[in-house]
Amino acid sequence: MDYLKTVSIIVPAYNEEEKISELIESLLDLDYPNKLLEIIIVDNNSSDKTKEIIKQYPVKLLEENNKQSSYAARNRGIRNSKGGILAFTDADCVVKADWLMRGIECLQNKGIAVVIGEVTFISDYRLNIFEKYDKITAFKHACKTGNLITFKNVFERVGLFNENLISGGDTEWGARVEKKRLKISYCGNAIVYHPLRKNFKRLLKKQIRVGYGAGQQSKNIIFSNLPIHILKLPWEFLLWEVWVNRMLLDAYRAREITLFNLIALCPIIIVFGLATTYGKLEGMRCKNGA
Repeated sequence: MDYLKTVSIIVPAYNEEEKISELIESLLDLDYPNKLLEIIIVDNNSSDKTKEIIKQYPVKLLEENNKQSSYAARNRGIRNSKGGILAFTDADCVVKADWLMRGIECLQNKGIAVVIGEVTFISDYRLNIFEKYDKITAFKHACKTGNLITFKNVFERVGLFNENLISGGDTEWGARVEKKRLKISYCGNAIVYHPLRKNFKRLLKKQIRVGYGAGQQSKNIIFSNLPIHILKLPWEFLLWEVWVNRMLLDAYRAREITLFNLIALCPIIIVFGLATTYGKLEGMRCKNGA
């Protein structure tokens, strides 16, 4: 236990009155020494009872009301944290009791700067086709703030999260970590549970948001590179379709979905691919001041 350090857990929250209690209670039940733990919940201008619920628990409540952005909320938490190690999860998640301990054990390995843990899904009922799709395609060991543990001084080296991004700010930050040649490691024993999206509308909104974030990160459109941007969009759409279809085929071979599910998802993923492309165009348009 000598290697244990003070840890600040940072969670952004926006209108999470239905889920926030379950998350906080799971954080308070962590098998990590209480005296070394700081739990920071950053409310991002909620209009429901999220803040009132948070105040019922022995955690630190901060507010980020200047900018509607989960990354801005996380940055406020980082700036006001005391821990030498920072751990991130989301307000609609639940953490396993040994999540933090297992993640920090991985972080102690030589040369590791960032640990990304396993985001998994549990359900006590039969999944519908949209939940199956979400389970298969979400959180594929990328640098996601739903389950991320790192040293605070890593942010001093690579900077904070980009608050202007609607989506993808965590993977963009991860790319900066790798550019500094700092090592990111996956830890399958550090487990966080995340709810599945249950319907077409929620998944569609997610795909537009993801595309928007990608568009924000693309190069500025000027007259000279406009043809390249136009040509890239259908190519990127095709690559996205191949990537998703490959995951679905792997799930079918592993008997996670039926042949009927596979066939039914074919037109749905085309719509999601178009939604992602639309979101990217919107992100590029707004970025360029259109």
